[in-house]
Order: sequence, then structure tokens, then C-alpha cells
Amino acid sequence: MTRNAAEEFTRHRLRRSADHNARAKALNASRTTSGSGGPLRIECYDMSHIQGSDYVGSMVVMRTAAKRSDYRRFKVRSVAGNDDYAAMDEVSPAG
Repeated sequence: MTRNAAEEFTRHRLRRSADHNARAKALNASRTTSGSGGPLRIECYDMSHIQGSDYVGSMVVMRTAAKRSDYRRFKVRSVAGNDDYAAMDEVSPAG
């Protein structure tokens, strides 16, 4: 049993390492493509609701790593039903 746990832990670490390498490659590609040194800040939004009600949004911020102090949660007030695009428009700064 201990051997199985050790092997699974090793596999888990290898997967995490591969994920980190893939993110690093994507950011480096972005830097060379944009010509500006790449993005300084990346914001990702996730919209959630319970069968069309209680709509909320979350923003996750990445710099060189996740920046938890900049994470935000939003209550979506003007969107009824299931319209993630309208909800993102409401909660995003550009919206």
C-alpha cells in the first residue's frame, strides 16, 4: 500500500511539472508574439449560477504566479437566466 501511494505521488508531481512547463511555454510564446515582453497581468473570469438564479462571477489574477490578493467575487445583478457573456460584460472592468 505504501508503494502504491509513493508511485501515485510521483505520477502526480510529474503531471504538475508538465502543467507548469506548458504554462511557462505559453507565456514565453505570448511574449515573443506580442513584441511587448508579454502580458504583465492576466485576468480570468468564471461565471456560475444555480439553474439560472444566484448568478455570481469570480476573477482570478495571474502575474508570474497566482496573485490571490487581487482575486475578486461579484454578484451579477442585471442578468436573468443563463447568459455568461452578458454576466461577464457586467462584472469585467471593460463592461
